[in-house]
Amino acid sequence: LNGLEFIHNKCKLIHNYICYNSIYITTNGDWKLAGFELTTSINNNDDMNYLIQNNNILSLEYQSKERINQCNSIDTSSDIYSLSQVILNLFKQLNLS
Repeated sequence: LNGLEFIHNKCKLIHNYICYNSIYITTNGDWKLAGFELTTSINNNDDMNYLIQNNNILSLEYQSKERINQCNSIDTSSDIYSLSQVILNLFKQLNLS
């Protein structure tokens, strides 16, 4: 989460590709963020157009409704949604019964 907070607040970027393939867990249990190929600037229409053209790269399972509907109002909340889907799927696979 620290990496995501950093790119959102300090770098003013949206990751746009948060899924199993872009998160690595170290032997210490730290989550590391990778997969920056779809990173865009916040509030940059040219970046948003690029993202819309490459919308099929990220599985629908991890995409926010704004991304699926190809809205130009995509913001950092779409990354938070994607992260929540990763965490939800991890818990589903744990079989806690």
